[in-house]
Amino acid sequence: MLQPSATSLENTTPSSKKVMLYGKLMLGLFFLLRLVSLGTAPLFDTTETRYANIAQQLILRQDWLVPYMPLVHKPFLGKPPLTFWLIGLCYELFGCNDWSSRIPNFVEGVLTVVFTALIAKHLTNQSGTKTHNLAPLILASAGLFFALSATVSMDMLVCLTVTASMWAYLKIQQAKAENNAKAVLGYESVLALICTIGFMNKGPISLIAFVGPLVLLALWQRSWKPLQLRWWWVLLVTLGINAPWFIAVQQKHSWFWQYFFVNEHILRFISPNYGDLYGSGHHFPYGTIWLYVLGGFLPWTPFLLVPFLGKTITHFKSVWHRVNSQTSSATKLLICWAVFAPLFFTMAKSIVITYILSSLPAMALLTGQIIAETLKARHAPEAENALTSVEIIRVKTLLRWLPFLLALACLLCLGYTLIAPSSLPINTIALIGSTGAIVLLFVASFLAFRSTKAWVQPVQIGLLALFPVLGVTIFYLCFSTVLAYKKSMKPMLIELAKKRPEFASQPALFLENAPTFSWFYYGQEALVNKQLALEKQQLAKPMILPEYEITYTFPADTTIFNKPVVVIVTKKAEPTLLKQPLLHPQLLFKPLVSAGYYSAYLVQRK
Repeated sequence: MLQPSATSLENTTPSSKKVMLYGKLMLGLFFLLRLVSLGTAPLFDTTETRYANIAQQLILRQDWLVPYMPLVHKPFLGKPPLTFWLIGLCYELFGCNDWSSRIPNFVEGVLTVVFTALIAKHLTNQSGTKTHNLAPLILASAGLFFALSATVSMDMLVCLTVTASMWAYLKIQQAKAENNAKAVLGYESVLALICTIGFMNKGPISLIAFVGPLVLLALWQRSWKPLQLRWWWVLLVTLGINAPWFIAVQQKHSWFWQYFFVNEHILRFISPNYGDLYGSGHHFPYGTIWLYVLGGFLPWTPFLLVPFLGKTITHFKSVWHRVNSQTSSATKLLICWAVFAPLFFTMAKSIVITYILSSLPAMALLTGQIIAETLKARHAPEAENALTSVEIIRVKTLLRWLPFLLALACLLCLGYTLIAPSSLPINTIALIGSTGAIVLLFVASFLAFRSTKAWVQPVQIGLLALFPVLGVTIFYLCFSTVLAYKKSMKPMLIELAKKRPEFASQPALFLENAPTFSWFYYGQEALVNKQLALEKQQLAKPMILPEYEITYTFPADTTIFNKPVVVIVTKKAEPTLLKQPLLHPQLLFKPLVSAGYYSAYLVQRK
């Protein structure tokens, strides 16, 4: 059999330096698009507005020790305060607005990609083959990861601390192999500091998300070697730094430890009614988390499924044999890391899609390995690969077809958007620009689909990475107004502040499903900025605001209307409210403003 010459390989293989340069340029483009779109859409998700409002309370109350959530009339102690501190710090630096609320998640997303790149570099140096260098690009363009990097949540920081912990763990193992005791202690101290950050962000679950994959690896290899670290030192640093806050809060609120460590971290996984003080759980059938995994990692999910496409038990036994006997310990760690979060939440009914976020860096590293092995086989057929020839063909087919199919789907969605009747305004300029971008992507994908040249496959990888990034960005730019009208009270509060500013930040009664935390956040935005201005003059004092109420039926006790009260209703619930003058003739109902899906009425005694 004739072997290809070195010259022929040089002519058919794209320069690795050029590929890496293109990858870095695309990552820069992704970060720029994400940064620009941070404040485009209002805070509309319930979690976003709740956490942003809790961060506001730090400034309004001039109390950074105990986070406070007005709706439940209690301190918010279901989670440690680090995320709220970070958002509050951004308010101090940039003012209180949508953009600054989302800055922490954006920075955490960038740092997660950086640590994923460091892990890829480490694994490349260990193996001698560049099989993981696509991972940062894959992670940054995964649909869920890119979308959540511009939101307000705690799970992006969990993802960052787990990824950084894995990097420190790999460096510890390398230092042990080199018998460098000083480096081992140094990286163990770095690991301890990372675990400290994770614990102050979401408590023990952040440590479990890191230690869990190591336990799986130890069970897989039937050896406790993966767990041989100075855990006493890691725990000593972690608990030593975090203990003062936990002790100080327990002294102020004696129920804190019981609720935080027992209710939130044990009972919530075994009881649907575990005594949640801050809302209701998101209950789904057992195993729903795996559907989140399949959807959250798109468009890269099909590449991970390639080795498992078989119909017989023999095929799956063959796959297990290859994974068990022919993969390195580092690759097995990546597999354990990728599956731990889904496994951990498989039997949990109270879940949200963000729980899988910590698995995405490992999935990106594994996908990068699969695609890189395929590219290597394309340009050097005589080289040995971890994938079979059938699997390599399948990956090549995916690289060829997926960009074209995604482009076609984008065109269909765009066409539907243009012809579908809608009473809600859409950003026309953004839609025109989006149309041009999608058409260009379709043309590029179609040309790449038709080509069989060797250099096209890296282009197809870049096209795949572009689709979710541009898709999410276009969605935010074009439909931010729609999101505001459907999910946010920002438009209504703007109108209310123009017509009756005295009611824009006052207590309100919420009837049925009005998004209460959106009212809190936007109603108090001006107050927070005023308080920040007073802080600069050293004149700020604690501002204890009146409590808010929510009800699903009109209150039987109408004494709350002895003073004028703003009642917020959805358009769907508005007819119910308009019947009240007949039932309560002593009350006067006066419409204030109506915007989007919500209306505001002023109710008072005649």
